[in-house]
Amino acid sequence: MSTAFAHPRLLSIVVLLALTISAGGAEPPAVEWQTDYQLAHKSRLQRQKPMIVYITMDGCLHCNRMLKTSYKNQQVAGKISDGYVATIINGTHQEDLAKQFGVRIYPTTFLVGPDNRIVDKMEGYVAAKELHRRLSIVSHYYSQLARTKGAEAR
Repeated sequence: MSTAFAHPRLLSIVVLLALTISAGGAEPPAVEWQTDYQLAHKSRLQRQKPMIVYITMDGCLHCNRMLKTSYKNQQVAGKISDGYVATIINGTHQEDLAKQFGVRIYPTTFLVGPDNRIVDKMEGYVAAKELHRRLSIVSHYYSQLARTKGAEAR
């Protein structure tokens, strides 16, 4: 009587296949939000990456909905994790910072380039597909710019 367990090589293949299938449903990397804007700003300068600034407030239904849907989306979370420094600001507790950014509506999302320019501002709830599109445009622009600068330096 021959079973899969009698053949160690076949057992290894079955285990590897099972692990591969189960890993396919794994959670995407979560966005690592920094809550200290100054530290996030320093990190952005050191890493020469754009920054996403998500400004929320206590009790904001659309803010919470965006955190639970758009930012949990696998493509959005991956794009932010790979190419951005992410910071979240609570406008209820950091009113001065929210005013500096000119926030009028919650949530508001800013994409800030490595050169400290605000390159995109999204007011209100933004669906995952649109957020991913805009993140992609900004990260592509800055990666192209970095390549151009690198080529000029040679």
